[in-house]
Amino acid sequence: MKKNYIILLLIICTIEVSLGVLFGMEKVNLHVDEIYSFGLSNNTTGTMMSIPEGELIDRSVFDQYVTVDLAHRYDFTNVWANQKADVHPPFYYLLIHTICSFFPGKFLMMGGIGLNILFSVIITLLIYFTVKELSQNEMLSLLISAVWSVSLGNMTFIVFIRMYMMLTAFMLAITLLHIKYVSKKLTLKFYLGVVLLAISGTLTQYYFLIYLFFLCFLFVLHLLLNKDIKSALLYLLSLSCAGIGAVFIFPGMLYHIFKGYRGKESFQNIENFSNLSERFISYYNILNKELFNQVLTFLILIILLLLIVSIRKRTSKINWRAVVFSGYNLLLFPSLLYFIIVSKIAIYVTDRYIMPIFPMLLIAVILGVTYLSFQVVGKRYLILFEACCFIILSAIGLIQNKNIDNLHKESEPAIQFAEDNKEADVLVVYTGAWRLNSVYVELTQYNQVRVITKKNLANFIDTIDNYNDAIVYIIGNDYEDTLVTLMSMNPSWTSYTSVNSTQYSHVYQLRSSYEN
Repeated sequence: MKKNYIILLLIICTIEVSLGVLFGMEKVNLHVDEIYSFGLSNNTTGTMMSIPEGELIDRSVFDQYVTVDLAHRYDFTNVWANQKADVHPPFYYLLIHTICSFFPGKFLMMGGIGLNILFSVIITLLIYFTVKELSQNEMLSLLISAVWSVSLGNMTFIVFIRMYMMLTAFMLAITLLHIKYVSKKLTLKFYLGVVLLAISGTLTQYYFLIYLFFLCFLFVLHLLLNKDIKSALLYLLSLSCAGIGAVFIFPGMLYHIFKGYRGKESFQNIENFSNLSERFISYYNILNKELFNQVLTFLILIILLLLIVSIRKRTSKINWRAVVFSGYNLLLFPSLLYFIIVSKIAIYVTDRYIMPIFPMLLIAVILGVTYLSFQVVGKRYLILFEACCFIILSAIGLIQNKNIDNLHKESEPAIQFAEDNKEADVLVVYTGAWRLNSVYVELTQYNQVRVITKKNLANFIDTIDNYNDAIVYIIGNDYEDTLVTLMSMNPSWTSYTSVNSTQYSHVYQLRSSYEN
């Protein structure tokens, strides 16, 4: 690798890190699952917040859930226990806990974002080496790496504090490993790489197994068609070792996949074909927006047109086996099949589940356009020109959508309201402890709050009756009925104003007819 290219790659990574930090500093609030990232990594009293019911509590009680205390720094056994009780494998949570252990007692949102930035840079480097392996063109490799570094999809997941950036890195790494060896003799280094990456990916997120299945199926088929039976058997043996190793390290994964509620929901979705086309279109639209700035359909049509023209111009016979089992298709086919399967089985229609194939599809589309256009037109400079156009397209998409969803800027007024009223009397009524995660940032702005479960409201009727003006958070379903119940328990509350409503919470100002 030439010195000039190293410098350019460092510049690309520096720009990427700078953008990640800038967007991270703009993050206002966290998704319920992002609070789980810290709670499951650090909490020592179970997977949910443990709140003393009916007592006045301050911020420290909420912070206990998401921070590490001095007595439990580097308490990896606790992380293991939490993940066994949860629905995800432990690798990502171990890293979050390790970061937080350096800063006990402090909630480190930027620590989670920093971990994502690290994996994003790793992905950028992997993209460079993957494109270089496929194209033997270092400048094109740099340009496609730059496209990723400034893409909306990349920044969206840098500021989403979950395991999906880490998962993407492992999926791309194992893809690159297979691409490097698709036309080489398989060595011990390859088999060990497969074992280590397969274990690491599986213990990061179980969706890794979907992608791994299709990648390995295609690779085994390639080996068998080439009559390399010995390599195929050794390859399958390495995958078996990886599976046994993953289960040995984290036995709870079997329960998660086959008997856990998330696993059951995914298997149930396999049987439901009623909304398949709707889900597929929704996921396609996500991909189109976050990675291709709404021009993916146009690009696919261009690729198909160029492919037809290229085939018609070709004079020699096409070796279709070589085409199908090329390094390019080891990248493309598993990604497309993953996209189809995840569109079907994912619990929610949300970008996180298809994010891990973003880099693969980005590489596949850009290489498809650039190299097919070269085959048709024959002008090598056109490859680099088109790649530069993709960088511009990606940057424009990021600028146009700078208020990305995972920044949660829509919650700024609610957080500001809490800060402005930090000395107010605050009552929180909830169903489902996990929903408390959705208002963590807001509740920690107040000096004190009182938290009561909806089912136990009657036990605190005297406490509620003593309130005058109050701010009330109702978290969960049937919030209107809950509001009526509360007002009946305190006759002094004669009017209310709705302050804020989200998917999980509804905030009201209740006013008393009495003087404070």
